[in-house]
Amino acid sequence: MHKAMDQNNELDEQLLNYKNELLKIHEKSYEHFEKQLSYISAGALGLSFILIEKVFKDISATQVKGLLIASWVLLGSTLFINLLSHLFTSKKHYKTIDEINNGSYNPSLAVKRNKQISWVNTASVTSLFAGILLFIFFTSYNIINMNNKSKPMPNQPDITRGLPSAPPPPIHIPPVQPPSPGTGVPSSPPPPVKTNQ
Repeated sequence: MHKAMDQNNELDEQLLNYKNELLKIHEKSYEHFEKQLSYISAGALGLSFILIEKVFKDISATQVKGLLIASWVLLGSTLFINLLSHLFTSKKHYKTIDEINNGSYNPSLAVKRNKQISWVNTASVTSLFAGILLFIFFTSYNIINMNNKSKPMPNQPDITRGLPSAPPPPIHIPPVQPPSPGTGVPSSPPPPVKTNQ
């Protein structure tokens, strides 16, 4: 019986060690995730400014600028939400720790706080993906439009080869009008009659 209890205690200790190891991994992963999220959103925001400057020389000539503005707002929001999530997370965790220290720990409240933290993280990731997608749509749409504008229109002269792209139009000769039969008078005078001398 003592042997079984010792084995159970050893198993419980192994499980506790494994749980602590998982918690450390989770903590490092979460910290890494938040750093990467900040780097990616800041990098995407900076890269979008550089691409706009290099690809589209004149921003006023681009179309659907609302997509670009929405993209910048979302990428900026990602940074803002991510910074606020640090304060929000530490406040929620401190509240749980305080409850444990005071002996008033409530597991349902702790789970609720963890869900709130998860929602904030989901909001920042969603904002990042939406901002990047909108920027991709904006650049794709305008690059396609630039390519379409640079192609010569049909029936326009092809300046590069020095030849028109279409054959010249045929010359239009108006048809001769026959005399109107209603008046009885020909529309042109009669030809002169030859006389023999």
